[in-house]
Amino acid sequence: MGLRVTTAEDGYKALDIFNRSPLDVDLVVLDIGMPGPNGFEVCRNMRQVRPDIPVLFLTGYEGLDLETQLAGFRPAMLVRKPCAPAVLRQTVGGILCGPPCVDPPDAIHPGVGQRGGTPASAI
Repeated sequence: MGLRVTTAEDGYKALDIFNRSPLDVDLVVLDIGMPGPNGFEVCRNMRQVRPDIPVLFLTGYEGLDLETQLAGFRPAMLVRKPCAPAVLRQTVGGILCGPPCVDPPDAIHPGVGQRGGTPASAI
């Protein structure tokens, strides 16, 4: 995809990287269960600096009422792990370049109905 990716081992490092140059970040991908401040806390802090920053949440947790928990973080996307690389690639591309022409086969659009499996959700 030709993207430059910066990784962080925990929420503290993610915030440090982001806060050094928040305007250089086009998309933040956060694991909800990341060590240190979790994905929700990291997003909350980042959006105090840049309310417009696009966020893609990842989670492997099942049974969580994520739609309710993520309501305060809209707009955001959610991908359930494990997911196919094609789903992640198309979701990231859709966020950065606008809506994809074709939904990933596993996309869910809350309020519209389920398509395919469960990995990608528009929140």
